[in-house]
Amino acid sequence: MSEPELSQDNRARGRAQSSSKSDLVVVASEELVLMRSPMLGYVTLLQRNGALPFLPRAACFSLTLGLAASCSIVRAPVLSHWLLCSLAWSFVPMIQLCSGSVVMALLGRRRDARPLLGLHFAGNGPHLVAALCAAAWSIAPVDGTSLRYLPIIGVGLGALVYGAIIHTAFYRVVFGRSRGKAVLWVAGEWAIRVALIVVWFALMNNLAPQILGRRS
Repeated sequence: MSEPELSQDNRARGRAQSSSKSDLVVVASEELVLMRSPMLGYVTLLQRNGALPFLPRAACFSLTLGLAASCSIVRAPVLSHWLLCSLAWSFVPMIQLCSGSVVMALLGRRRDARPLLGLHFAGNGPHLVAALCAAAWSIAPVDGTSLRYLPIIGVGLGALVYGAIIHTAFYRVVFGRSRGKAVLWVAGEWAIRVALIVVWFALMNNLAPQILGRRS
């Protein structure tokens, strides 16, 4: 699989900034690279790897969401419950896989969408941080009022915003789109995700009646 082509301006930006910010190359986690500098991070990752495996990142995403969900329920890290919650929340990376694949196909990259999905999933760093913060906050000895969740809600909203910024950089660097068009593609991808989430919950809520029939 050939390395995704970079637009000329992104190549120039990468050469100009690589000398002053070469420390990004030695960062172990690609998610941290992108959280530190989304545009330069994607340029660096493309020059180093060209593609990243997405299955380990999808599994990590599920496990992190499952940890946050489990800790919010049992107020402690319980392995069996954590794994069950991770399985239950595995629909989230599946939805991202579907929405990302659809957008990449619309952008004319259907054949090499799979290797690019790893780069797309690497932009989930803010969501992983927010989920870990939620897990830690759930088991922390904090006042049990409804206001205890306000800081986590703030962290979650911040993760959504910064995650959108990182994915905007993904479409700008990987596909060479302008900032405005990249924002539109991110908005379109999120619209697909919301639609799939609505369908998912509708199916889950109606699954038992459809199989067992409605109770009289």
